[in-house]
Amino acid sequence: MIKGRTGEKETITLTNFQMSSNVVVQKENKSNEDAEQRLTNNDPQLAKIFPEELAGWHGYIEWENYPERCKKANEILTAHKGQFTQIPEFQLKPLPETNPILIGHRWKEYFAVLGPTLKDVPGESWATVQKEKAADMIHVLDFPYNGEPPRDKLMQNKTTPNEYHFVRNHGGIPTIDEKAYRLTIGGLVNKPQTLTLADLQDVNKFEPVELTVTLQVSNFWSL
Repeated sequence: MIKGRTGEKETITLTNFQMSSNVVVQKENKSNEDAEQRLTNNDPQLAKIFPEELAGWHGYIEWENYPERCKKANEILTAHKGQFTQIPEFQLKPLPETNPILIGHRWKEYFAVLGPTLKDVPGESWATVQKEKAADMIHVLDFPYNGEPPRDKLMQNKTTPNEYHFVRNHGGIPTIDEKAYRLTIGGLVNKPQTLTLADLQDVNKFEPVELTVTLQVSNFWSL
């Protein structure tokens, strides 16, 4: 066991088991990163099969209205099924003493094997996290990104600043081109329209409203 103090900072206490576990995790991560590189598909034909759908939103592909795309993606993922990293089991053993705690290798591999449109999304998402979130944010999963604040930072103020606000994702974080991005409002509305990001940020068009609310994530795990 290692424990000590440096100035006013106490070093992390690790048992021999935890240290050996972390070494194993590091080796596994290196192996899995190699798998991501091996599975990366740069075939330009895949960019045509899975094209970017919206100008100003990198990595966005429409699936719901294109069953043939879903079928093709399923074929590709099924063909590589045996090559994807196995999902780790942490319910019955300690989590790694790392930050990020977990690495989303399997999900990164899904994006990599589907070709040029999606292969860079995991890296771009992580770059956004590093830019917008605090250095001591607890990164539960690096991709799809899930994070939460250290407990002491959560209780410092009545409201949580964005850099410490929790995040839950099931996909990549959008990379937005502010000049090209458009929001289209249609369907059963009285006034269909398309708005730019500048429109949405214009206080003369949309009056700012400030509310203090409590936001809680709830899903079937909470039932």
